[in-house]
Amino acid sequence: MGRSHVAEYTPRHSGEELPEAWRPDEAVRGRVDKHRLYLLRPDGSEMQFIIEKKAPLGKK
Repeated sequence: MGRSHVAEYTPRHSGEELPEAWRPDEAVRGRVDKHRLYLLRPDGSEMQFIIEKKAPLGKK
């Protein structure tokens, strides 16, 4: 069974935004490392999020 993660992102500056390619219901590649979630930007770099909550996924 998989896990659901809730993460928070703090922009480095007030003008920093999430990539436009990240839209609802679109897949985004990433990885989890202990307390952080790293999502792959379209340019190949990673954006780091801090995981606030982990929970097991329910059965469908």
